Amino acid sequence: MPVVHRKDGRGVTIMRSDEALELWNSLKLLSMEDKESILEALENYFGKQLELSFRNLSRMDREEFQIIQSVVNGLILTQKYIPDIQLAYEEVKNKKLPSTISFGCISQEKKEKN
Repeated sequence: MPVVHRKDGRGVTIMRSDEALELWNSLKLLSMEDKESILEALENYFGKQLELSFRNLSRMDREEFQIIQSVVNGLILTQKYIPDIQLAYEEVKNKKLPSTISFGCISQEKKEKN
């Protein structure tokens, strides 16, 4: 089904279809704890109770929809690409790391010493 935008009686653009389905599928990737956390934050932001169902997403005001979409996608990206700090530390903990910081050009002599 194609994306359809329509205006309600107040002239507000309302979301429907493909984008709503895409967001709904993204929400399914989140844990219940994440969904509850997002919902609480969004309800505080909008100052009203929300229900993140497919039906509500597809009928939602476009501005609200885009905010919710950004929050959900941001959380998913953060979870997907968060570095494993412990693993990163384990890989370098016994290596000699640089202990000085300097700015400018590195001379050929210094390059050869390292």
